[in-house]
Amino acid sequence: MNYHSLGIADTSVNIETSKCGKGGVAIMYKKTLKFNIKPINCPVSERILGIEIQCNENYSIFVFSVYLPADSNIQNYKYEMNIVEDYVSNFSKFGPVIVAGDFNTSCRVTDLDRTNVNKSIVFSDFILRNNIIPVNASTLSDASSFTYIPTRTLLDYFLVSEELAGDVISCENIPEGTLSLTSDHLPVFLKLSIPYVCNSTNGCNNVWPSWRKASESSLGAYNELTNKIADELLDLPLCNLSDLDTLAYKLTDKLKDCANETIPSGSFNPKTKPYWSDEVKTSTYS
Repeated sequence: MNYHSLGIADTSVNIETSKCGKGGVAIMYKKTLKFNIKPINCPVSERILGIEIQCNENYSIFVFSVYLPADSNIQNYKYEMNIVEDYVSNFSKFGPVIVAGDFNTSCRVTDLDRTNVNKSIVFSDFILRNNIIPVNASTLSDASSFTYIPTRTLLDYFLVSEELAGDVISCENIPEGTLSLTSDHLPVFLKLSIPYVCNSTNGCNNVWPSWRKASESSLGAYNELTNKIADELLDLPLCNLSDLDTLAYKLTDKLKDCANETIPSGSFNPKTKPYWSDEVKTSTYS
């Protein structure tokens, strides 16, 4: 296999009584990108999964896979949509966001007579509040396309931050009947042109801060930088679990940046045994 995958199964599904296939959310990416990908922890819901794509040192895109409730319970739909919005609004502070998945309603006026209108209002308001573009429901895609075969409506979307709109090359779904599918939803493809710097596929070639080489002045500069970024990050709102998760996530990244700026670097030599010290030898042979 040339891909890695992340996934969350829907634990609420009763396999014995379920009449149709259900699973959860998943993201697959090429193994050659493994050092450009960071999973985003989304513990508050089984219906959202995220990754950070590090295009280069100063530019990341945050991608989320979502699956919104299919039933008619509008309160449950709002609850899950609020969770999605928390992640979108938090991570959009650090870079453009892409949200892809089954929203189980349509934001198109032409679909309103064949979709849940109350859910459509919630979904449309979410799009407007967050300044994101539903690519396959916009002028960037075929207006007559649909993804849900039984009602010929558009339920599956790629939503992108406005700043990515100019980078869209194409967005389309596989036409009905082209593939033998077990799902009654059609796959959607989004092609973007984005800046990208491929990292080495060999993690041993990476350069790391060497704390043993750090002088007092280097450590002082590191402390000064970390105090500065701590003040900046602590100004972020902490209203829910996703806010806290975002803070922890960005704090980790900022600490690494501070170390890279102030601490001498060193690299890992895969041909050595760095943990086989004299103390270990003494312990082993005594």
